[in-house]
Order: sequence, then structure tokens, then C-alpha cells
Amino acid sequence: MRRFVAFALGSFCSALLWAGPPPAAPWFESLRVADGLPSNAVYTLRQGADGYVWIGTQDGLARYDGVDFRIWRHDPDDSSSLASNDVSALLIDRRGRVWCGGEGGGLNELLPAGGFRHYRHDKDDPASLSSDDVFALAEDAGGTIWVGTYLGGLNRLRADGSFERFEHDADDAASLRSTTVVSLAADAGGRLWIGTDDGLDVRLADGHLVHVALPGLAARADKLQIGSLRPQADGSMLVGTDYGVTRVMPDLSEGSVLFTPPSRAATMAVLAESEKEFWIGTTGGLWRIDGEGGQRFGVGDALPGELPSARVMDILRDREGGLWIALLDGGIARLPARWRNFSTWRHRPGDVHSLQHSVPEAVSVDSEGGIWVSSGRDGIDHIDATSGRVERLGERFAAQGSVLRSLLRVGDQLWVGHYRGLRRYAIADGSHIELPVAEGTSDGLPQGFVNRLLRAPDGMIWASLRGGGVARIDPSTLAVHGYSMANGGIGNADIAGIVLDRLADPWIATTSGIEHYDRKTDRFVRTAGSPDDSIQALAFDEAGSLWLHRLGALERYELSDAGLVLAQRFDSGDGWPAMQVSDLLAAADQAIWAASPRGLWRLDARSHAIRRFSERDGLPSAEIIGSFAVAQDGVVYANTRAGLVAFDPAAISLDSPPPPLSIAAVSVRRESGVVGLAPDQPIVLEHADRDLTIEARALSFLNPAGNSYRFRLEGFDKDWVDTGARGERVFSQLPPGDYQLQVRAANADGVWSDTTANLSVSVASPPWRTPAAYLAYLVVAALVLLLLLRSWRNRVDQRHAFAL
Repeated sequence: MRRFVAFALGSFCSALLWAGPPPAAPWFESLRVADGLPSNAVYTLRQGADGYVWIGTQDGLARYDGVDFRIWRHDPDDSSSLASNDVSALLIDRRGRVWCGGEGGGLNELLPAGGFRHYRHDKDDPASLSSDDVFALAEDAGGTIWVGTYLGGLNRLRADGSFERFEHDADDAASLRSTTVVSLAADAGGRLWIGTDDGLDVRLADGHLVHVALPGLAARADKLQIGSLRPQADGSMLVGTDYGVTRVMPDLSEGSVLFTPPSRAATMAVLAESEKEFWIGTTGGLWRIDGEGGQRFGVGDALPGELPSARVMDILRDREGGLWIALLDGGIARLPARWRNFSTWRHRPGDVHSLQHSVPEAVSVDSEGGIWVSSGRDGIDHIDATSGRVERLGERFAAQGSVLRSLLRVGDQLWVGHYRGLRRYAIADGSHIELPVAEGTSDGLPQGFVNRLLRAPDGMIWASLRGGGVARIDPSTLAVHGYSMANGGIGNADIAGIVLDRLADPWIATTSGIEHYDRKTDRFVRTAGSPDDSIQALAFDEAGSLWLHRLGALERYELSDAGLVLAQRFDSGDGWPAMQVSDLLAAADQAIWAASPRGLWRLDARSHAIRRFSERDGLPSAEIIGSFAVAQDGVVYANTRAGLVAFDPAAISLDSPPPPLSIAAVSVRRESGVVGLAPDQPIVLEHADRDLTIEARALSFLNPAGNSYRFRLEGFDKDWVDTGARGERVFSQLPPGDYQLQVRAANADGVWSDTTANLSVSVASPPWRTPAAYLAYLVVAALVLLLLLRSWRNRVDQRHAFAL
């Protein structure tokens, strides 16, 4: 805890440094004690080569696999347990060994057997660790472990377990600047960078110490505390201090100052995304800066999706590109690897530049790229697509009464559909006209709520009214032509969706199939070849095929002179779930996108790969409602239960590396109960063992719930056994013999692991089926045979004697 106290400086500063209004913010997800973390006070994060994420907290060391946490804590009754629950320094060396330390705990090495080897300070031993308060750990290019301590200077761990100490000496200018070392980093050239509470030192490969000057920041303070060191590929070092971040070049000269906070705040972590984009974690918030400015997170209300704390202690980028932020009082915040796939807008209490309400009902994009959003009974918002700035216009339009369900901008007018009909607003002053409802005739709107609005190339507006029918509106004259069941203009008025075909004629999805507009009769007619059941959504692709969604299936139909002809069908057997869908979109990336309460779904029309996007991918909510809106540049906007989301289908990143695979746990049931077995050792079972359980983990954090597994036990299974997202296989009882267990796993993108996890399994025969038992059986059988033979011989002898 002393480490944080030493850096708990500064006050809050302005949330934004952008030259213009802010863009839509990323959506953070959180891991806290309720999710299994040992503590919400998280100091440090590391990822091993095996894929596990290691977490140092105020109350223990944790290892996370995307599903479960394994926790190590101090146990007074176990001398091999963690020496102290405070874990503020963490290192995974190139051999995969885990080292950790903290306040009062010294240095701890996690052993393969599960216990810890302890390195402690002994005041009577000058070759012991100089202090039990460990602040920093590093491994140099030669594999040596270095330990930075509080008031104990720097320690080098020798091969025999002793330490060589390097401390500050006021009479020696070549000694360390300070006895408190708070950060360490090694570079590829064999140098060790040493951050102290009084500046930066570098230990050269030949052992000489260099005091590095930071004039760009030193002008702001006589004493700089070096809270973060991050090596870069070009040999430079990003140096975080309590007055900002600077770059030190390979020749140890200071390069450019990258960041200076408006007020003093310790920089605890720096991560470079590119040459111009950086994440900077400070005790006063998380900053994202680029060539145009910076944005600060963690200073507002802790709403879902926002950074829950301003006190950042560490930043980790995992092997898939996801960001993990360690927070002193907020657990861990994560940004998915593909967080840039989605931009989000939401309602924030007290923020007039956020959406009017939490749940948008409809979204529309105008010809100028502006985004219009309706919500509730009075929410009409306009979003500038370039800046992301939200302007609330509900008061201007006096949008009150019915819930607003659809909207469309045409020139200087805004058309808004609601439960009672359709209203046209003048954008300039908010004046409006209500279009008349005329049930039973064709001179007005059919009775129903307007759920979709489309503008045809000829300027006409088509409106679908669920429960009422369809209306064609001339926006210049306000002339309305209604198509309802009452006037014979439509066969089924229970309409879920409406789209335009290549000729700009509308097609509608109803609860009894598909109908399309027939120009000759000026009415909607049933489409030949259409399914007879409820159609939830429909869309035309660039080739002119019609895609339909009904409960349990996504289908593609070709259009022929005879009507619709089914060409493809995707259902649960293909991985497409039986779900409700509110809209379909055939996008420019040759994929079909579906909006559903279970997430945003994508079907690749070429490979037939199916992908679900949810909160784990950066969506504010997995519940997608209403219809899509598509801008001229191809960007798609969709409504969710927690805000508006935007994405470009052509720019969606779907590439991911194969996931590492680990056997996380092995257990078996014996007479004494469930017994855990070493997951990295051959499995040897007794003949009476039951319920052999194998737990595997695909160490992909893209969407752990979407990982899938398959098992095969050679000698028992004829083929692979798919277990879906459940990375567990239970064998109730195996016959005696030798087996080879194989496990494979795929991430949420369907990318399979490069390697197969293998375990040998040996099941002992029961005592009565062992070689010794068979030998005994043979001996007994021989004895019995001998006795029988002797008995027979005796009887023969007796007969001979009687005959004589």
C-alpha cells in the first residue's frame, strides 16, 4: 500500500482535451470481487506464454482463464503458502516461472508443485533480500532476476539464492539515486532501467550506472518519481512520472514529452498502440491520447460500460489485443480486443450532450450523414457523425404523447412515426402536421403504429403500420394512399418489416408470409413460393436474392417467374439459433447481419461462418432492438437496450490467433471422496475409481462463453466428442487398459488451437484380473488337476488290486 500512498497525488482535471467534441467512447467491462477476484484493489497484471492472466491484488495472487479464478493467499498453517497477501509486484520469466512480491512479503517464487519458495530479509545476513517491501521485479536479457524495494534499493538474485545489493550512497555519485525503487524494465541490449522516487537510472550491460536526465519534465519539479517504464521495439523507453510521460531514446537522451496532465498525477502505466496513440494510466484517470488530442476516462459516474475508477495502477495488452486496466479501487476494467469495431452513444444523467433516454427506439441516417434517434415519448436526438456530438431536440419538436417508433429526415423536414400515426416536423422551428388516419378508405393512414419508414428513389415515403397496413405518402403534397385489409389493399396487416426491391417496390414480412406491391393492381399480393408462417424480417442482397428470417431458420430465396425458390437454409444444425429477429441487413461485406435480443449476428454468405457479437465484443448491450439504419458510406447504426451502436461491416475485424489450450484440472471420485490429480502428469487410476473429470480451457478472452471443445479418448471413443462451450468431459468408469486422451478447442471465431492437449490414462485391473491373480489361478488349476489325476490314479490302482 505504501507504493500507492507515495503516488496518490494530484486532483481531478478536465475530462477531455479534444480540439472538437468527443467521439463515442469505448465500452468497458468489469471484473470485480463478485466475479471471483480476490480483491477490488488490483495492483498489477501479467500474461504468461501459456495464455493465463496473472493478477496481483491487495488480498492475494490470482490466475484467470476467462471462466474461473485460481487464488493463492497466505495461510498461517502452511509454511509454503504466499508470504503476504499484498501482491504489488509480479513477473513471469522466460522459463514460465511466476515471481511476486509486495509489502512485507519479500520475494515469492511459485513452484511447480503449487507452494512458494520464499526469499526474505534477514538483518543479520548481508546476502539476503535487502527489504521485505518489494515494489518492482524484472528479468534482464541474461535471465537474472532483479528486485526493487522500498528503502532497500536494488537486489540481484544469484543462482545460489543469495542477493547482491545496490543501494544509494550519498558519498558516491555513481550509486543509485535513491534507496526506493518503484519500477524496473530490461531492454534487449542487456541494460536495466531503474525508476526510483528521485529520478531514472540505467545500469549498463558492463555494470556501470548512468543517471538519466529528463529536462523536459524536470522543469516542472525538482524531484521526479518514475512510476512506469515501458520498453519499445525501437530501443527507446516510455517513462511515466508524476508530472507526465516522456520518451528516452536508446542513447539515453530525452526525446519528446508525450503527455503532461493538467495537474499532478502519478503515471503508473503507459501502453503504446501506435507511434501516435497511447494509453496512459494515472492516479487521476485513464487517458487515451493521439495526434489530435486526448480523452480521459474514470472521472464520471460509474455507469455500466464506463471505467469504474480513476486510480489506474497497470495496463496489460493480451495476446489477442484486448486491454486490461488494473484499478486500485475498481477491480479490473477490460476493453475487448475489437473494441474499435463498435462506437456507442448512451444516456448519461446530467449530460445534455448524451442521448435523451437510455433505450433508443429508432434510428435514421439522413443524406448529409447526420444521425437521428428517437426514444421514449419525447426524445429526439441528432448526432453529428464526424464529431459524435449529440444535440437534444425533443423540446424543439414538442415530441410528446405516444412512444416514438420510427423517424426519417427528408430535406428540412423530419417525419416521426408513433403509436397513433405519423407526424411531420419542420426541423427549423419544430412546427408539425399530423397526418390523418382514415380506417377503411385509401385516403389516409391505416389504423396502427408506424414501425418503419422508407424513402423510395422517386421521393415517395412508404410507411408500415403494424396492425394497420401500409401507406404511400407524397411528402410534397402530403397526399396519402393507404393499403389495409379493410380496403382490400393488403392481405395481412400484421407487418414486421418492409424493404424495397431493385425496382423500388415494397415487400413486407407478415405473420402469414411475404407480400409484395403489384403496380398493375395497386395493391399488395401474396408472393408465390413464400412460406406460410410468420416472417420476422427480410432483406435483399446485392445479387437480388431475398433473405427471410423465421423462428428457427435464416433462408435465402431466388426470385423466378414462378415466385420464390428456396436456395439455402441455415438452422440449429448449422449453428443458427431459434430466436426472434427484428431486422436483417445484407451488407457490403457479403454477410447477412441480424438484430436480435440475443445479440448481433453475422452470417458470412461465402464461408457460411456464423458469429455472434455481444457485450464481450464492445456492444453496450446484447439486446438489439428495432431496425438497422445504413449511411451512404456503409456505416450501420442499431439500437440496443443500453444505447446506440455504430459499426462498419467492411471494417469489422474478425481475425484472431489460435487459442492456447490448457488442461486446467483433473479429478476422480474414490472411496475417500473426490481427489484432484496433477493436470500435467499421466493419469493413473485404480480399478474402483469413478467419474474421471477433465477440465480444459481455451485461453481466448475474446468471448470465453463462445469457446468450444472436443475430446477423444483413444481406445474408448470411436470419434471426437463435441462438448460445445462446456470444456469438461466426465468418464463414469473406464475399463482396465491404457488410453490416450486428446483435447482440442476453438475460440469464439471458430479458430481451432494449433496443438492438441494430450494425456495418457492408465486404468488398473482389479486384483482378480492382474497377472499375479492369473498365475494364482493357473497354480490352483494345476493343483486341482493334479489332485484329480491322483484320485483317478488311485481308483485305477484300486481296480487293479481288486481284479488280482
